This record gives sequence, structure tokens and C-alpha cells, in this order.
Amino acid sequence: MLFLQTYIPCAGGIVLSILIPVLSKTVRDTFGPPGKPAMLGERAGFFNFAWQHIEPYVKLGLFSLCVALLIVAVSGDTLKTWQAALIAGYLWDSTLQKIMGRS
Repeated sequence: MLFLQTYIPCAGGIVLSILIPVLSKTVRDTFGPPGKPAMLGERAGFFNFAWQHIEPYVKLGLFSLCVALLIVAVSGDTLKTWQAALIAGYLWDSTLQKIMGRS
């Protein structure tokens, strides 16, 4: 496989690993138990609320995308399909998040 054919799915796995916990938290916060207020306020308040929860994942994501380069470099020709590259990226980032206590 060409470099980009491996790197893009690997990076996609990392993006999925970042988006799933963010979306999960957003859904829990929005549709929490009855009596718990949902996200209220002005549009700016929503974006501040969202950024507060997303910012650590953005930083982790940028770091992880750099590491995707290392995954692809080390794996070389072992990642024969886009599915293998996607799973490699997802597993790397998911493991990193668990080690760091993010999810």
C-alpha cells in the first residue's frame, strides 16, 4: 500500500477514538437524567461549554496524528489493507487514552 493509503485510515481510526468519547459525554450531558438541566444559554455559552469538553481531546488528537506517522513508518508493509490501518490507529489511540485515564 502507498503511504497515504495507510496513513489516512490510521488517522481515521485515531479520529474515531477521539470522537466516540466526546460524543458520548455530550449525549450524556444533553440527555441526562430527568431534572438535570440540559445545556442552556446563549449560542456563545454552548460553544464555550463544548470547547471546554473538546479541548483536551483536540490536543490529544493532534499528538496522536503525529504518532500515526510513526505507526505507519514502523509497520511498513505489514498493514496490507485500509481496515488493518484503521484498526491500528484506533487501537493505538484507545490504548493511549486508557493509559492517560481519559476514557
